[in-house]
Amino acid sequence: MALTWRAKRQLLFLGIFGAILGVILWGLFSKLVPSPSCTDGRQNQQEEGVDCGGPCVPCARNAKEPVILWTRFFPLTPGHFEAASLVENVNPNFGAKSAAYRRRLYDAKNILIASKEGKTFINPGERFVIYEPDIAVFKRVPVRAALEFSPVLWAPPDRDKPQLLVTEKEFQNDPVGKVRLKLRNEGLFAIENIEIAAVLLDAGGNAAGTSVSRVSRLEGEKELELFFTWRAPFEEPPERVEIFWRINRFGK
Repeated sequence: MALTWRAKRQLLFLGIFGAILGVILWGLFSKLVPSPSCTDGRQNQQEEGVDCGGPCVPCARNAKEPVILWTRFFPLTPGHFEAASLVENVNPNFGAKSAAYRRRLYDAKNILIASKEGKTFINPGERFVIYEPDIAVFKRVPVRAALEFSPVLWAPPDRDKPQLLVTEKEFQNDPVGKVRLKLRNEGLFAIENIEIAAVLLDAGGNAAGTSVSRVSRLEGEKELELFFTWRAPFEEPPERVEIFWRINRFGK
């Protein structure tokens, strides 16, 4: 039976109304059930964990342990040494608010003669220096140093990386070893509690000396001159100077 013109018109209106209603319902559904994302608090879209892994950032449980690039010790006074280690966090998205470590010194018979424990923060994707100003070994003679971390609880940081820039640096060896540098805050806001380490490297790339300083506050768009000194001049002046700075991006 053929439809009348009126019936056809009613079907057309019903079709248009149904299409409009479908669009409205789809919009409401999309708002109530949003598309999977890396910030929806759900483990979906082939993620390994909640909002991590797969198409999202790696999961913290898959973070790699800190890499100890080198550990050195230097004589201070008879029976006392200072020690430093250069550490790298290869994880670009995760760090640690507090990471426990232990430093050990061994003699020629591989006997432990000194041990110190400490804690430090670790920022994502950074190289940093862990420095011990005084380790007593008394009459023993260290020949090897080691640094190891306890298992690290990884997490994303709370703060962005500050805009700090070393604008000048130079080494002087008279009357004692000394590094002069200028540090500039390129940002608009003040930066507090800056740790800065100066490392002297010989022609073979080995650490010949380390000194650490702290800056309590550097105002925005300001520059500060700093000095790092050693007890005596170096018989062989360093081939180059490396500067490592950082702040705690996990807050107080």
